Amino acid sequence: HFVQHMPAKPIKHGVKLYVLCCSHTGYVYSFECYTGKDGPSNSPEAIIKRLLDPGSRRDGGVAYDVEPGRTLHADNWYTKLRLALMLGVDYSMKLIGTVRLTSKKSRDGSDVPFGKPSNGAAKSVKRGWYRRAVAKMGDLFPELSGAAKDWYVQVLIWKDKRILGLISTAGVGDFGETTTRWSKALKRYIEIATHAV
Repeated sequence: HFVQHMPAKPIKHGVKLYVLCCSHTGYVYSFECYTGKDGPSNSPEAIIKRLLDPGSRRDGGVAYDVEPGRTLHADNWYTKLRLALMLGVDYSMKLIGTVRLTSKKSRDGSDVPFGKPSNGAAKSVKRGWYRRAVAKMGDLFPELSGAAKDWYVQVLIWKDKRILGLISTAGVGDFGETTTRWSKALKRYIEIATHAV
């Protein structure tokens, strides 16, 4: 069960690991090996809970201090509005992560407010183009109570070489910053608008 076939990866067969590590030092706090569908739940929320609470796992791993106010950075497989809610309520943690944009027509409160733009629409906008939405968690999840209702979440889409989706509870800010990117057409570096996150 340890060797998995992963067709989207450059190396198609290997061991799939879920790892919680420090973004500055690379120190591994906790990890888990994917053992197939017969193992524990593989939803992003369940995996994050097991990585943050190693003592709750089957192997009885030793828990470490999860300090309030930390920020979890995640890729688009993990990042969901429900994960931002769970991290805030259960761990007082913030979330910054890329999000997979879909072309799904009907949306509920747990979906990001932006759909995937068509290829024509994506090509028609320049690098640095963006849209953003800011909402209170209480508006997205009416079942919330207490201080969590007043937390803000920002969802944005931004174009660099392609359209990128991002969720952030770590800070709500407007654009206004710039970054330097290489332009193949102009054969020089150009400044484009970017997000503060």
